[in-house]
Amino acid sequence: MLEVTYEPRHYIDPKLKKNKLWWFGNIDDPRPPDGYLRGKPEWFRIMCWYIRNPMHNYNHYVKGVGDKNRTVRGDYPYEKWNPNGEYNRLITIVHEDGRELPFESHRPYKHWLFRKNWERYEGWGPKGDYGRASRKSKATNAGDM
Repeated sequence: MLEVTYEPRHYIDPKLKKNKLWWFGNIDDPRPPDGYLRGKPEWFRIMCWYIRNPMHNYNHYVKGVGDKNRTVRGDYPYEKWNPNGEYNRLITIVHEDGRELPFESHRPYKHWLFRKNWERYEGWGPKGDYGRASRKSKATNAGDM
């Protein structure tokens, strides 16, 4: 089992976390990257960027612990997915108060019998964000993103 310690990328004022409009922003990447919807008008790229993940600040800094010192323990504490396929289970320990927050992701091995592979994850990921998803996998192999 590996262990990684993370420091916060930002200090977030507790008053700001109470502002529900701020929850819908993206303090980490307020503008879409250059390659995102290349060739489309800038206003359209920005609108789609925020629709793609409408509650980034909430998931990372209100419900999530991205603004806190923390240690992540598990087999792949740097990754959301197990690069070899199957399960990745992590525990995030928040240094401030000692909370232990779970995370589990599952991406099955690609097999010719199973044409529809479903991936899922839930919990506090390696970046400190809280998330939950269950969807058809876009990966062609177990380790692909």
